[in-house]
Amino acid sequence: MIQQTVHSTLFRLALVSVCFLWLAACTGNIELGPDAVKGKTPDSFIEMHEVQAAYIGSGSGGSGSLSFRGIQYAFDVGGVGVGGIGLSTIEATGEVYNLRDLRQFLGTYGQARYGFALGTASGGDL
Repeated sequence: MIQQTVHSTLFRLALVSVCFLWLAACTGNIELGPDAVKGKTPDSFIEMHEVQAAYIGSGSGGSGSLSFRGIQYAFDVGGVGVGGIGLSTIEATGEVYNLRDLRQFLGTYGQARYGFALGTASGGDL
């Protein structure tokens, strides 16, 4: 039984390692930051408004608009999470690059974040 547990643990460790290396290889050529879009023209623009509330568990909801080829497309934002205490809002605008077809925008997105908010002071990363 102990030997089977050791083999199972080693297999899981190997599987996680392979997945991690595969992800690292896939993202190795992705440029981030201002240099990634230097000299490019945005394909569309986006704005988003979200409210997040947390007390042990957390939830968020909001809406946004994607301006693509002169037409406004509305979308909803929502999610649940674990941890935190407080209430915060996000007001975001940005440029969208490499969006050739509206179908590329559809789907489910995820986010990872950490941070704090105390009164009007806040910090963190999204």
